[in-house]
Amino acid sequence: MLFKNLIAAVRSRASGHAGKTADVDYPLETEAKLNRMHALAPVDLHLRILFQNERIGGENFAELYSRCLKETGTALTPFNIFQRFQTRLTLVQYFLATLAVPGARTECGAYRGATALLLCHAWRSRQTDFSGDDFYLIDSFSGTSASTAHDLIPVRDADGVTRMESFFEAGKTDTSAELVRGLFHAALRVFLDRFLNIPSGALPGERGGLDDLPTEGPELLEKFLLTLDQQAQTNEAGRIVARYLALRHPTGPLIRTLVRAVVREDANFHTYQMLEATVAQHQEWGDTEQGRHILMAGARYIAAHSPTQREMLQTAEIVQRLHRGEDLHEQGGLSRYY
Repeated sequence: MLFKNLIAAVRSRASGHAGKTADVDYPLETEAKLNRMHALAPVDLHLRILFQNERIGGENFAELYSRCLKETGTALTPFNIFQRFQTRLTLVQYFLATLAVPGARTECGAYRGATALLLCHAWRSRQTDFSGDDFYLIDSFSGTSASTAHDLIPVRDADGVTRMESFFEAGKTDTSAELVRGLFHAALRVFLDRFLNIPSGALPGERGGLDDLPTEGPELLEKFLLTLDQQAQTNEAGRIVARYLALRHPTGPLIRTLVRAVVREDANFHTYQMLEATVAQHQEWGDTEQGRHILMAGARYIAAHSPTQREMLQTAEIVQRLHRGEDLHEQGGLSRYY
């Protein structure tokens, strides 16, 4: 009915003019009236009756989709809620019927992701270990395109004067591609680093003393480097740095040791970023509790990504030895960092 009103409103321009309201339909007013009427109905009761026998796995379809709408912040108007539930049920039925077909699945126009979340639940109801692989969401997040003359509809103002306006405002959206991209990268970073903080770890020394560690600064720094020659030394690396800082040794040699620990590894771009952020943030916070925590966190991150094959370091040392004219076959020897 609303679509018919839109068509009729466009056609009315052929015989109507701005300022005249005779024989003109106003789609927005009609939609508002229908929403008011539908809002009087017990919507939840109707949904339970209509979809009482429809289940996704062990959960009622209407309850599951309602939860997906709530969790994604997707709003439905009373006028379109029944149509939306019915089309999503049909979509899920076809989705499950074709799940055995090999290949990836893509939703174009994901917006807030309510439908995508529903499909993920449906997929997992058939494949319990499904974790999102081969399921892609696409959206421009740029809102609606600018209206042309054929897209305009009649709108009546408070004085009864009719004018032609866009049904949707161009670019109307509550998000942006930049915002979604930032949230996506932040979520991935948290996912990749979750092993550092899940379960949440106590600060070094909170659940055990540090007195078993050396007291001299150079000895602690050398122990830090030696510790990073072994895998899974995140906690021990944090303890060594905490001990160093608790004894009020200068931070300059510690930062140089952190740099040395990174450059001797086959570090990737993100590790260099973390090193740079650690140094920059410590310079901002200075010799404070927060500043010391930043150095501990940086040390733990570096330890979590050590050791590597250290092939780049070995290549650099070979170049240096050749430049000095040394005979690699006769002198042999391993890197002093191994």
